[in-house]
Amino acid sequence: MSLPPPPPLPPPRATEATRGVRTDRLVHRALDDDGTAVALLGLDGSIRHLNRPMLDLLGVSTLADVAAGSPAAGVLRSFLDQLPSDVIRGRHTTWNGRVDHRALSGRQKVLRATASVDPTSGPGDVALLLHDVTEAQAELAELFRRASCDRLTGLIETR
Repeated sequence: MSLPPPPPLPPPRATEATRGVRTDRLVHRALDDDGTAVALLGLDGSIRHLNRPMLDLLGVSTLADVAAGSPAAGVLRSFLDQLPSDVIRGRHTTWNGRVDHRALSGRQKVLRATASVDPTSGPGDVALLLHDVTEAQAELAELFRRASCDRLTGLIETR
């Protein structure tokens, strides 16, 4: 069964704040400084761009370390595999969710993920943004536990 072509993406809107400014460098710098891991990938698994936080997340130091068949390439593939099929097929062009990731060190991480897909570009391209929320989620769980437990006994309150 053949799927209809996805609708074209709207052209980017120019605003007063972006006219005459090299926003790509500023945005890259802000994402790097924030620690947001960015990958621009083809849906076929090809790598277009990885920023420094993404290389750190993958546990490698250069793009050359993400060769086909490497553990880092496998991690990138697993990120793509977690995208919903509606996004990959172009029915929806954006997805926000959670990705569970085990680092090469063995430490479990929880990542907030945003993926934007452009299915009109050859095999399709995806921009993947990942932000480590492991510590924030652990702090929230601890706050919830404290709020749910009796201060004296430490037992969960049932009322």
